[in-house]
Amino acid sequence: MDKSMIDKIHDELEEQHLPCEWRLEWHKPFHTVEIVLLLEVSYPPDNSISDIFGHSNHEDRFVFEDSVLFYDRASSKIKTEEYLAGIPFDRKKGIQGGLAEAVVKNIRLTVGEANSKLRDFLNNEGDSSFELHWNELNFMQTIETLKEIGRYDETYYRYP
Repeated sequence: MDKSMIDKIHDELEEQHLPCEWRLEWHKPFHTVEIVLLLEVSYPPDNSISDIFGHSNHEDRFVFEDSVLFYDRASSKIKTEEYLAGIPFDRKKGIQGGLAEAVVKNIRLTVGEANSKLRDFLNNEGDSSFELHWNELNFMQTIETLKEIGRYDETYYRYP
């Protein structure tokens, strides 16, 4: 079987049953693959929330969006601070399956924590902003744990 890294990431996203909506986007001209995470919550209709661009949402549902970006370290000119996480890869090799699994496992934990924090934020007028936080230490420990228990997939899945 000759799976691409996009196929592998998609399979991992499906298997992990993330507690949010998501979509996978391939930006071919920029040599990037983006996992877009969408957290939707309800809040009292008399509230309005503004995003970082100053756009207000006046409906009773709010969708928070953030992304994890896989990027080619050699050719992509990416501002990784604009993403939840930036994961470099080598366009000629692709990514190892264990890396894809560790990224998605960390996304699941990050989103799980964020769902309750987002609800708290929407109900607490004292907080002025909300953002997701990538736990790099947890991510690296997940990779190490997968390796220690012999479950780290060292197979490289090619960049399409």
